[in-house]
Amino acid sequence: MKHWEIIADSLSKTGLEIGAPMGIRENITLALAIIGAGLGIWNSIVNFRKDRISLRVTPKLYDLAPGVFSEGFISWDRFDPTSHAQLSVSGRASFCVEVQNVGRIAVTLDEVGFIRKRRSRHRFVIIQPILSDGSTLPKRLDPLSSITVYSSVIPEKLRDLHQLKAAYAEAANGKIFTGSSPVLKHLVRTAKKSASGSA
Repeated sequence: MKHWEIIADSLSKTGLEIGAPMGIRENITLALAIIGAGLGIWNSIVNFRKDRISLRVTPKLYDLAPGVFSEGFISWDRFDPTSHAQLSVSGRASFCVEVQNVGRIAVTLDEVGFIRKRRSRHRFVIIQPILSDGSTLPKRLDPLSSITVYSSVIPEKLRDLHQLKAAYAEAANGKIFTGSSPVLKHLVRTAKKSASGSA
């Protein structure tokens, strides 16, 4: 029995007869063809993403907050004026970048830093980075794992802070991923106001 005959037989049980006009049969065939094509495209997209490298990059600020945590760093990607921890380290917090492997294959992370606006090739590389797990770059990131790369750069002491566009992470294959955050945007806006005021 052909596919459309099976469909027609099912439809006949709901009140449509097997001997329905050709128009209905053609519509059923067309609908099945469209569904099949859609599923084929969807499977292609899923397979493509499965083999695709994907990193999420989030610039943050960090510091060791005395009296708040007994050990380790505190980091944040947005300012919270009610946060005692953030206020206690105001003016001496440094940049860090969290890199998450949101793909399904392992990625080797080679380099992390920041990119300038209008000059994407001009990067600020984080020199002598400290990784959250104590390892060094290059660093292998398994699927759905993450690492935070700490720098010694204090934003207020960075001359070109107003020109920063985003943080970046470069994989071993040369592919670069970028990302921003509320805290970076806030710092850049503040630096631009300060630069225009002193001009």
